[in-house]
Amino acid sequence: MQNKISTLFVGIDIHKETHTLVGTNIVCEPMCQLTFDNNQEGFNQALRQVYKTAKAQNLKPLFGLEDSGGNGLALARFLANRNELVKTVNPVLVDRNRQYSTHPEKSDPRDALGIAEVLIKKTSQLPTFILTHESEFAKDLTFLVKERENLVCEQTKLKNKLVKYPFFKQLVSLR
Repeated sequence: MQNKISTLFVGIDIHKETHTLVGTNIVCEPMCQLTFDNNQEGFNQALRQVYKTAKAQNLKPLFGLEDSGGNGLALARFLANRNELVKTVNPVLVDRNRQYSTHPEKSDPRDALGIAEVLIKKTSQLPTFILTHESEFAKDLTFLVKERENLVCEQTKLKNKLVKYPFFKQLVSLR
């Protein structure tokens, strides 16, 4: 594990359309903040910002994502493919941290800062996001199963709508 004093702790609050990152040093002084799109271009923009800040402060980045399985999976893969260390931060830890703060209100930058704070305090206890063939296969399979469930649900909704129309009942009876 790298030395915490020479680390830029980057907390990233994950959402469907955009993500927000806050980079801090070991004493939780925000050094960079950015909201970026959840796509390849946004990821590149975020990484450039983090590298620029890290280089200016002579620090090595460590990323913490609150969600590396759902909306944050693409970002986690992007970072892991670039050999960046990515830790998965449990949302319960961030929420607990927020409840004990003097300003418990919720916002994306505050959540990202909270993720960075948890990252600082529990670096060695947090699971590392790892790309393996088996984990990638499992994630892809899970995605396909969920996609199939969504399609079946949509199909059922359409059938239920069509049953209301008399011409559909005639078509079904002709079979």
